[in-house]
Amino acid sequence: MSHSGHVIDSAQLAYEPYSQSRGEGFSGRLLMAAEVNNPEKRYILKAGMAHVAACEYMFYRLADKLGLPVAPVRLVKPARPNEFEYPACAVDFIPNAEMLKYDEYMAIAECEILSNLSYILGDRDNLDFLRDANGTVYKIDHSDCFGIEDTAETWIHPKNVTPSYLFYQMKKTTPNIGHYANKEILDDMFDKASELSMADFENELTLLREFCGEPFESHFRYYIGEFIEQCNGLFEYS
Repeated sequence: MSHSGHVIDSAQLAYEPYSQSRGEGFSGRLLMAAEVNNPEKRYILKAGMAHVAACEYMFYRLADKLGLPVAPVRLVKPARPNEFEYPACAVDFIPNAEMLKYDEYMAIAECEILSNLSYILGDRDNLDFLRDANGTVYKIDHSDCFGIEDTAETWIHPKNVTPSYLFYQMKKTTPNIGHYANKEILDDMFDKASELSMADFENELTLLREFCGEPFESHFRYYIGEFIEQCNGLFEYS
C-alpha cells in the first residue's frame, strides 16, 4: 500500500540524543533524528513509551482533518526487526521556535480550540504551542490523549497484565464533550467533526494496525467513532 507521506523509514534517519530542558515527560526518552540525505530536515523521534506513536499520530490526523495547526507526525518503519522496543513516531522539529505561554496561545482562536479538543480527548498534561520564525503556530505533544497511557504496554507485551488493563477491558475510556458543547468558539470544530465518518480514517487505522498492532487500531476506531457520534448528537435537534 502507499503510505502517502505518513511513514518514514528509519534507515533514512540519523539519530542523536535529545533532551528537553523540563525533563522527561509522558513521551519518555526522545531522540533527534535528521534525514540522511537532507540533514536540515529534522524530527523529534519518540520511541520510549508504548502508547506515544499512536496517540501523536492520530491526534495529528484528526486535527489536520479539522483544519487545526499541529506539527506533522510520521510513523517510523524500523530499518531492522525490533529496532525499537515500542512503535515509534517522528514529529517535525520546528527550528528557532519559541514556546508560547498560556496567555499568548489562548489569545489565538485556533489554539484555544485545540486546547479544548485536547481536554475533550483526555489530555491532562501541560499544553505546548510553538511559534516558528515565520509566525506560524503549532501545537505539539499529544501523547497523553485518548486514554491508553496506562494500558498500551500490555498490548505490546501481553504477559504484563496490569490493573489498568483489566479496568480498560471492563470500561473503555471515551471522549467527553460535556460542558465544552456550550463553548461558542468550538461550534465550527464540532460541526466539521460531525461531518466526518470512520471511512475518513481508514488509511490511518490501517497504518495503526501495521505499525502498532490490532489493539491500537481497535481502540482508535472505537474512540474516534465515539467522538464523531457525540459531535453528531449536538446537531440532531438544532
